[in-house]
Amino acid sequence: LYEHSIELKAGETKLMPLTLEVKKDIRKPELFTYTIYRTSGEYSEDKLTLPEGLEVVIEPSELTVCPNTTYISILTIRTSPGVTGGEYYFLLERYLENGFRGRGWIRVNVTP
Repeated sequence: LYEHSIELKAGETKLMPLTLEVKKDIRKPELFTYTIYRTSGEYSEDKLTLPEGLEVVIEPSELTVCPNTTYISILTIRTSPGVTGGEYYFLLERYLENGFRGRGWIRVNVTP
């Protein structure tokens, strides 16, 4: 799904658009949800806490979607100047009310 790599320096913020194209998969408006959490590595599902100084959010993370429509959410990765550098992995999952699921991993590399 969203297998990406993002590079940023401590103190920077990066934005990544997440595009959702709803085709004729649904017949009526349905709830769509993004979730994202830190993992121990690519293809891992272990939920880890975020280190101090690293913030990851998706806005909006919940949408009511309709057929034949495109939606854009923004993934924001924000670091403080004192964040510990290194590689961080995140699992981005998406859910549609009718049971559809998708997922992908994002690697975030923070340099001092």
